[in-house]
Amino acid sequence: MDRHRIFPCGAISAAAGIASAHSSLYLFLAVGFFLFFILCFFKKQILLFIICAAICILYFTSFYMIDHFNTTIYHEGKFHTFASVRDIPIIDGDRLSFTAETDKGEALKAGYTIRSPQEKRALSALQPGS
Repeated sequence: MDRHRIFPCGAISAAAGIASAHSSLYLFLAVGFFLFFILCFFKKQILLFIICAAICILYFTSFYMIDHFNTTIYHEGKFHTFASVRDIPIIDGDRLSFTAETDKGEALKAGYTIRSPQEKRALSALQPGS
């Protein structure tokens, strides 16, 4: 087996595993690996296929599990919670944005539209930890 083929084929297999974990390309991945298996079978490079399949399955499984367990208890839209400012708030015109950490330990991106100059002065006093 040519050793110079392991790294590019392994990288392609890792990328295919990551891409298929984040989309619904399971059938495309299965057909691609079947064709790759046939190519490796005729060229008598079954070890290359086994290594690439193992790399693809490893990356697919790890990224699928990370994506599956990366959930929040909050939903998009308006809600009320206690949170502290995690980073320096950014005021851009009439828009305030910052990352807030809730009392449950989740980090949320918060945004607010400033309505008056007095409110803008009061909100410019926000600091991390407040």
